[in-house]
Amino acid sequence: MNKIAYALALFMFVQPVAVAQHTDKHQVISIDAGGVTVDARLYYADISRANAAAQLSFSSVKREDIRIPQPELVPMEERDFFPFTSQMLAGRPVTLTQAHFYTPLFVIGMDEFSVQWFWQNAERLASMKAQGVVIEARRYQDFERLRADAAQSGITLNMMPIDIFPKVYGLQSYPALIVGQGQ
Repeated sequence: MNKIAYALALFMFVQPVAVAQHTDKHQVISIDAGGVTVDARLYYADISRANAAAQLSFSSVKREDIRIPQPELVPMEERDFFPFTSQMLAGRPVTLTQAHFYTPLFVIGMDEFSVQWFWQNAERLASMKAQGVVIEARRYQDFERLRADAAQSGITLNMMPIDIFPKVYGLQSYPALIVGQGQ
């Protein structure tokens, strides 16, 4: 930094800003803002009066009389998430092997190709005790019907209206089967 810039920085940032003086009751601060000095004692009376008024107004209020309005919470149901979509592409079936993946997982949509793949592989999926995830569905009724049919085959099917598979597993398409090494 050159000498002129250094001198300018000192001039701009190293100015006396406040000088404190002590009295019996309060700490009095005189503020120097570029040549104009303001005595802070002018503001103490207003602050003291405001604090006293606040204490008076709250001293008569009982804790049980204070009511904080609560928003009405309405529990969401599965059907409230429909329809939901995925950025993954329907089409080419994929099998992915992951280290330390203990429960096989399959990913499908509610499109015709995914449902057909599911039923063609249902016996194998059931024998593996694979868990199913639907990542795309338009109608709740269609999903519920497929879930009930899958349950009769011993397969658990859940919905997942968020796209985590591309980020976590690198999947770009479905249907997909994710298994651990050696499964």
